[in-house]
Amino acid sequence: MQTKKRILVLQIILLCTLIGNAQYTREVNSVDLVLGGDFGYRTISGEISKEGVINSLNNRALYEAPKLNYRFGLNYNIGIRKLSARLGLRYANPGFAIAQRIEKINIEEDINDITKVYDSNGKRYKYKYQIIEVPIGIRYILINTICQPYFEIGLSPTIYHKTIIEEIIGLERTGIKYSWKEQINTMNYIGFASVGGNFNITENVSGFTQMIGRYQVNNLRKRETVEKLIGIGLEIGIRYFIE
Repeated sequence: MQTKKRILVLQIILLCTLIGNAQYTREVNSVDLVLGGDFGYRTISGEISKEGVINSLNNRALYEAPKLNYRFGLNYNIGIRKLSARLGLRYANPGFAIAQRIEKINIEEDINDITKVYDSNGKRYKYKYQIIEVPIGIRYILINTICQPYFEIGLSPTIYHKTIIEEIIGLERTGIKYSWKEQINTMNYIGFASVGGNFNITENVSGFTQMIGRYQVNNLRKRETVEKLIGIGLEIGIRYFIE
């Protein structure tokens, strides 16, 4: 008799646990509105015995600097509250900044191979690669609290559209911009990892913020030097749960 009571108690505890977990891990879909920024730059490597590679490496080491990039877009998440998969769409302008002196930019040349010369007037150029990202990732919530910490990993296929170069003197934009298509792969791939937290606003709406790092998997350009984009930054957003 005592054994039957213990079994009954265990069954009740198990049932309550399952009900609680079902409430916590029920399937949900959600839509995110995301805005982010990061500091990005490019890495360059290759055979230093080749002149073009040496010029690119010297330019990168001496005159290039990170640039503040931005991106915005949407996510669609599907799964359970603790573990979810997401598919996104982003507009982004990753790139870098350089100090150089050029009387006129020739769009028939590869601007990245032109030897940079320090400009005492503080003239700089910001390179902005206009791309569309399609981030695909997995998010896992670590603890179910008011502020839910989580981590996320994934891969973003990207579509290159064009390059915009903006001229800046000191802190002022001159209004001069150059735009053209470079010899860059149309399709590229960016791996990413992030850590962040959700916080509830209403029953169906949450906010979130996350630190995110990005590293390009493939070679950006169709040439012997290996160029990859890297960035680290912050994203914030609003998530609406579709029950």
